[in-house]
Amino acid sequence: MALSLNTARTLIDRMQTDDMFREQVMALETLEERSTHWQAAGFDCTPDEVNQLAGTSEREERPENLPLSWACKGPCHTKCAARDQ
Repeated sequence: MALSLNTARTLIDRMQTDDMFREQVMALETLEERSTHWQAAGFDCTPDEVNQLAGTSEREERPENLPLSWACKGPCHTKCAARDQ
């Protein structure tokens, strides 16, 4: 489990820094399709693991890099950070 959480953290980091990759993932309609895409790219983690890290503890741990939000379809700091503070 710890290894897949590390992988989920790496995925979140890539989604925050690689605009093209993020756009490819977020263009997919379902979470299942998104998960299949990131797993094919070498990120062996589940949507639950990604969401777990995108929660409060991740935000507290790394305030300069707010987590991705599946609802917003992008980095939180572009759309919903004001609501979270």
